[in-house]
Amino acid sequence: MTSRSPREVAIAWATRHPWWWLGLYEVVTAALYQWAIRAPLYTPFRVAATAIDRAIPLVPETAGPYLSYFLLMPSFVWFLRRRPDRGAWLMAAGFVVLGNLVINLAIPTEIAEPLRPEDAGGWLLAQIISGDTPRAALPSGHVTLPVALAALSFAGRMPWRWLYAVWAAMLGVVILTTKQHHFPDAIGGLAWGLVGSFIALRVFGLGARARAP
Repeated sequence: MTSRSPREVAIAWATRHPWWWLGLYEVVTAALYQWAIRAPLYTPFRVAATAIDRAIPLVPETAGPYLSYFLLMPSFVWFLRRRPDRGAWLMAAGFVVLGNLVINLAIPTEIAEPLRPEDAGGWLLAQIISGDTPRAALPSGHVTLPVALAALSFAGRMPWRWLYAVWAAMLGVVILTTKQHHFPDAIGGLAWGLVGSFIALRVFGLGARARAP
């Protein structure tokens, strides 16, 4: 009997239990994010605001769309639920997010002159700021994840690919209008979302499948 590699075991488990996979994903990524923002390994590099950031107004009403980030991975699991290869796609998406968090941990960053809760201009945005820190800024996970889901969905020719493309564009704007990130964070998230997806397609054996007609 041929033994399976850890990668194959993980893919098989995610295929059989996609919602359990989602629960594990949420626990692991939340723990790593809290580590990155609460206990950085050393003094974070500061990401200064650019001229683009100064030109973009604060729009407190975009706090709601900002929170739509938390629907991204659950929606991906839901869309994939009937695909027999769902485990590999889920592992690929999780790989990109974990890579983003590893970067946040290895190279701590924080935005310079972060918005204070009392200056938020709206209750929801003030609550978001109060429960978070300005750290784990670059690359922005709020951009990395939707970009990765869009890239993977396009690679797999999935019917919902344009939803994630629009979602990524929306969150790329919203992180700036809520002042939770600066423009370099968004560019970093875009770059890692694309590069990480390219790597993940190959790590999880999806490259040939993505090229198939």
